[in-house]
Amino acid sequence: MEAAECAGVREQLQQAYQQLDRDLDFCRRIQRSLLPQTLPDLPPARFAVYYRPCGRAGGDSYDVCRLDEDHIGFYLADVIGHGLPASLLTIFLKEAIRLKEIVGREYRLLAPHEVLQHLNRDLLDQAVADNPFITMVYAVFDRRDRSVSFARAGHPHPIHVPRRGKPKIWQSEGTLLGVFETQLATQKAHLQPGDKLLFHTDGLDSLAAADTPSTTQRVLELAARHGGLPLQEFVNRLSRDLLEETAQPDDFTLLGLELRD
Repeated sequence: MEAAECAGVREQLQQAYQQLDRDLDFCRRIQRSLLPQTLPDLPPARFAVYYRPCGRAGGDSYDVCRLDEDHIGFYLADVIGHGLPASLLTIFLKEAIRLKEIVGREYRLLAPHEVLQHLNRDLLDQAVADNPFITMVYAVFDRRDRSVSFARAGHPHPIHVPRRGKPKIWQSEGTLLGVFETQLATQKAHLQPGDKLLFHTDGLDSLAAADTPSTTQRVLELAARHGGLPLQEFVNRLSRDLLEETAQPDDFTLLGLELRD
């Protein structure tokens, strides 16, 4: 290949990389614009989040929203993979998720398992070859009785951090979204003043050695150590300690709820 022809190929490759770079940056800006800029303050519930994508276009998505006077919906989702395909799927998720049904002047809040099952059907309806999968946990906090109803689909289990006592996992069965038709279940638990609830992604597990604790196990250990901290400081401290233990191989998000006194 002659020098002029090699130079032409290099220029074409450079232009292609520059275009891909612009596309990733554009996708990142759209994705970030869909994440809440601040979390709502909805007494007696307080929320905090730590969000760190491993690249410019991440695969984690979260939200906290007021559903009506008495209910708050919040979720954390993780697209398996990263880069442009994962980022695009988080955008699809944000637009596709349905938290309530409205008919005329009436509405019905969808139970957490219904929200995840509707989203699963929407993903399957896309029928995209090699479509990335999604893990997700969605919950509704009821301000009247201070209960949390939740369902999960392949996501790490929620972690309950009581004001007094050891942190524990809230177990719930559920498969990945976007794989096949599935039936999920909603579970319900109550919080006491000073309790915290944590959702996290498993982005730190992929480089972990076989004999090292999982992210969930480390969150349990660190939550027991730092449980007395105010919520935002608590979330930041846990995330910092987790990230210091390993190079970050994937996106990582920690979303916390605290019930005020």
